[in-house]
Amino acid sequence: EKVTNKMIQKPLLESYSDMPDPYQEQIDLDLKRTFSDDEEFTNDLAQMDKMMSILLSYSKRNTSIGYCQGMNYLAGIVSRVVEDEEEAFWVLVNLFEGILPIDYFCLMTEILVDQKILIQILQKKKVKLFKHLQNIGLDFAIISFQWLVCLLTANLSREISESIWDFLLLEGSVAIFRAILAILNLLENELLMQDDFNDLYQMLENGPLEKVK
Repeated sequence: EKVTNKMIQKPLLESYSDMPDPYQEQIDLDLKRTFSDDEEFTNDLAQMDKMMSILLSYSKRNTSIGYCQGMNYLAGIVSRVVEDEEEAFWVLVNLFEGILPIDYFCLMTEILVDQKILIQILQKKKVKLFKHLQNIGLDFAIISFQWLVCLLTANLSREISESIWDFLLLEGSVAIFRAILAILNLLENELLMQDDFNDLYQMLENGPLEKVK
């Protein structure tokens, strides 16, 4: 079965090679922005080709999801860890169709549900921080959507992201909730000292990468 699975991905992409792909242009644009702070990664043309092949193949395999922005980061972290292209493809398939809720990317319904859950958790466990965000006028949903759609891969160092993914693959999406709460624990004191909307937003956007080691 494993050998059969490994043989599916390449023919799947090749079988549609003469057909226009509605996602190819968007994937190409997104790949150029993936881990843009890592020049070695972004200049690796073989790695970019590998990610393009994986994402296009998945868009053909599951047309109900196709491709959504954010998947480029997920394909990126899998490609970094799993050298074999076919194996990387099936890890991504397992993530989208086995670990995450089936409607996580399809219309992003589950992401919106997870946003509401996160806000409820924040209201109960981080009362002071939640009120501070409200007083400044910053909607936590803006930040949390970015975190959830990329599963934190765009916001943390490679080492931390890969550690979180170990738990994600073992425990499911609850690992992302735990990681977000841990990030907020680490940043809370500094966030509470920010009285300016832009400074607070920048801290939430860039703080995880700069402060979480």
